[in-house]
Amino acid sequence: MALRWSANVADNPPMLLAPESFDPKERAYPYADTPQGSLRDNPIPFEPYIRVIPEGVVFVGQRGPIKDVGVNGCQIDDVVTFALGTLQTLNKKFPCRENSLAITKLEEALHWLDARKQDREERKVEGRDQP
Repeated sequence: MALRWSANVADNPPMLLAPESFDPKERAYPYADTPQGSLRDNPIPFEPYIRVIPEGVVFVGQRGPIKDVGVNGCQIDDVVTFALGTLQTLNKKFPCRENSLAITKLEEALHWLDARKQDREERKVEGRDQP
């Protein structure tokens, strides 16, 4: 699963590891560590806007409307997609009803975020600081 922002801003987006290669005792998230580095090496990572590092995950959020300032961070749906991918990988390795329900709710959240975006595009206000 590719994160939605990856095609626009990163040559090497975080990729999900295969469930069988993910050991939650060794890793907090089932994503390959790309790019390499740490918060100490690069305290303000701008690209990619979701960065998996040894200390954890850094999310750099979008600041300002995209049509006014351009893409400078990830969107809420990117964060939800990241969480969804993490849960899906964990559920393949450790399936349970609760994970499945959480996955369904995250998929539902993405559906409604997409519906909101489509509505805003139809009203010609998507990417603008307008209601």
